[in-house]
Amino acid sequence: MLSAGLDFDGIFCGSDQIARGVIDALRESGMSDPHEVGVVGFDNWELFSATSRPPITTIDMNLEAMGRAVAGELSAAISGKKPPRTSPLTGPAGSKGNALPGW
Repeated sequence: MLSAGLDFDGIFCGSDQIARGVIDALRESGMSDPHEVGVVGFDNWELFSATSRPPITTIDMNLEAMGRAVAGELSAAISGKKPPRTSPLTGPAGSKGNALPGW
C-alpha cells in the first residue's frame, strides 16, 4: 500500500503481531501514526498490544468465555440435550490508543 501510493487512513490486521509490524513499517516510512493512519489488531495479545508505541487498539477474542461456552455445549450434548444453533459471543475492543487517526 505504501509503495503503491494508495490513500488510506486505517488498517485492520489479522493479529496484534501483524499490527505491531504495520506500526513499525508506517514509522519507518515517515508516517506519524496514529495521527495519519489508525491501526487495529486482533486477538489482544498483551505482549504486542501493550508494548507497542503507540499502544495497539485490539479486538479481544474473549477466549475464556468461548472455552466456557464450548464446554457447556459439550456437556449438554453428552447429557442428551440439543445444543443451540448459535451461541453469540462478544468481546470488547481493547482500545489503547491507535484506532482513529488524530486521536
